[in-house]
Amino acid sequence: MEHGFHTKREDTALLKDSAYREKLTEAECRGICDYLVVAYKTVPVEEVPWYQEDQKWAVARGITTDGSRPTEAATRAEVWAMLRRREGKW
Repeated sequence: MEHGFHTKREDTALLKDSAYREKLTEAECRGICDYLVVAYKTVPVEEVPWYQEDQKWAVARGITTDGSRPTEAATRAEVWAMLRRREGKW
């Protein structure tokens, strides 16, 4: 579905906002439910980071020490350390 004109700065800025995208998604779902004549209802979803299992895996194998800062960029030094640990030469 189209959610605006990507050539317009205002639309592009809105599409970068997760709350706005959530609002669009809900509107689409409600429209589909209306069309199909079925009730729209929300279901609570437990928020789990998409990377959680990977983070646990890396920590369990000693590839990273504690899994902190999972959404921040890694420095080259950190990447080198993780690669070295992965090879078992730590």
